[in-house]
Amino acid sequence: MAGEGATAGSQLIWCEGISKSYDGVRVQVEDADIVLKRGSKLGVIGVNGAGKSTLLNLLARKEIPDSGAVSYRKGLRVVIVDQDPQMDDDLTPLECVFAADNPTNRAIRDYEDALARLDKKQCGEEELQRVMNNMDSLQAWDAEANARQILSRLGLDFRSLRNRKFRLLSGGQQKRVALAAALVQNPDVLILDEPTNHLDIDAIEWLENAISVPELTVVLVTHDRYFLDRSCTDIMELYQGSVYNHSGGYDKFLLNKALRLKEEDHIAEVALGRLRKEAEWMRRQPKARSTKSKSRIDQFYSLQSMAKKRTRPGSVEFASKVSRMGNKTLEFIDSNLAFDQRIIMKSFSYEFKRNDRIGIVGGNGVGKTTFLRVLMQLQNLDAGEVIIGETVVFGYYNQAGVDFPSKVRVFDYVKDILYANDVPDPKPIKVLEQYGFETEQMYTEIDRLSGGEKRRLQLLEVMAKDPNFLVLDEVTNDLDLQTLTLLENFLLDYSGVLVVVSHDRFFMDRLASHLFIFEGDGKILDFNGNFSDYLDVRREKTAESGSASLNDGSESNGSSQGQQMRNSKTAPKKKMSNKERKEYESILGEIDKLAARQADLESTLVSGNLDYDQLSSRTEELASKLGRLRFSNVQESKLNLSEVKGSDAMQLFE
Repeated sequence: MAGEGATAGSQLIWCEGISKSYDGVRVQVEDADIVLKRGSKLGVIGVNGAGKSTLLNLLARKEIPDSGAVSYRKGLRVVIVDQDPQMDDDLTPLECVFAADNPTNRAIRDYEDALARLDKKQCGEEELQRVMNNMDSLQAWDAEANARQILSRLGLDFRSLRNRKFRLLSGGQQKRVALAAALVQNPDVLILDEPTNHLDIDAIEWLENAISVPELTVVLVTHDRYFLDRSCTDIMELYQGSVYNHSGGYDKFLLNKALRLKEEDHIAEVALGRLRKEAEWMRRQPKARSTKSKSRIDQFYSLQSMAKKRTRPGSVEFASKVSRMGNKTLEFIDSNLAFDQRIIMKSFSYEFKRNDRIGIVGGNGVGKTTFLRVLMQLQNLDAGEVIIGETVVFGYYNQAGVDFPSKVRVFDYVKDILYANDVPDPKPIKVLEQYGFETEQMYTEIDRLSGGEKRRLQLLEVMAKDPNFLVLDEVTNDLDLQTLTLLENFLLDYSGVLVVVSHDRFFMDRLASHLFIFEGDGKILDFNGNFSDYLDVRREKTAESGSASLNDGSESNGSSQGQQMRNSKTAPKKKMSNKERKEYESILGEIDKLAARQADLESTLVSGNLDYDQLSSRTEELASKLGRLRFSNVQESKLNLSEVKGSDAMQLFE
């Protein structure tokens, strides 16, 4: 594309023939042409290590391509939020937000500095008036209030963090401060690397709205398929260094990719047949002869390149046995725990059943991870007890990650894991293939793996124990979408107890059949249904509460939630009629069948083995099944609610 022509109209960033590799071996991007237009919302996807973060850094000019050029429209404001943001460790959150070098931030810093010097009589009224006039001209007075509001909506308690240094914040808090710092700059192009990591559902939904501004151009990498579908109008896939553009959401991308791979297979197969003939011709020619047809030699290497495209990584399939479990699993009895001046559990009791699939839901800081630590016997209770069955074998995926040893090859690390867990006939290569590692990755040092590849290695280590009680804390963070789909399909067939903490709504909807909802102050409520059902009930209850407060101004906002819970426990229960009971049992059977068919359809869609007609018909069937499954889940929840007295039942979910 021509230089000046590319700047015309709505085009903001254009890349011409950019390539980037590391150590001359691992190709991230190769000869790519990319154009970003004003208002576009682009989702970048690809397997772990494909180069997604590298591409974002190239677009943000944080890295320089080995060849080609990245050009900006004049005066363009581009802001990037890295997966692990780096900011000045000694600044407070608000100082971090205003640290960027732009006119508004400079005006605010000058004003704050003038006020500080005024107290020391080092600043005159004339200078103070000058900086105040500058604030007026830039309309900067509301900027601090706006920043505080953004921090609050992203789930940060500004008052408690007001004087805390950035280095003392948790990883999740640092990510949210970085997001706020990016948003207050009003950029033309916002580049986000895994923005939903560490955000709760309210913050994610707020961020969806914040980046939906029509004039804002967004480029993002995310594993959250709901966020991807709701926020992006186009998908860009990175695959073996090449860039593929797809218009539409994630579901449409899957269909288009399957068709593209089928066509590429056909082209590569034809090229392979011709390559054999040309290779024979190349061998017959004398080495000293210089009269070989140059064009034919060039054609040989071109065919060789096309034929290589048929060589793709084999199908990844997670595998693990499940240790036998006795009748006793794990039971909480009247458990109480306070941690870091917060009440985590208050009189909590629950006995896990052998096939429980429980999702842990709640805002940041309510104690979800602490609860998992109690499960894993890494945290003691203040009162009550946890009884663990003798045959329980835990598998714990910790969101903090693993401190892998340095200078150790992936192959050697996995070999030691298999021997340590007494795996019979251990075969590290086979196991690594099952977790999506290619040959060159097996013999590289762990330090050189991408963040997502290290997460896959962590997951392999957890599953090598053959756990029958699997605890996953934010397992979806940093995993690519292909790996996530495979993990979901594996977990759908997993026969042990599954406990999951995740802010990935799609992941939770597929895997958790009921939820523990952490509401804070020790309240943990058991909700029968999936995550979307819970959100629907919560929105309905919020709307009803708002309507009631408008219609009856004589009452306050109501009694405390604790009193509501006590009322609901003592309320008389309304039994199901025989007709309702039969309907309930019928719905449960239909849900099981629909869920099984859903998993089968999703597996075949990503297999790449279907022709166009099969892809189209199964895509339509999947949409129909998903709609019916959602309806059936809601109907089941409604019938369950009929057993508890009307408004009191609703209080269980609020």
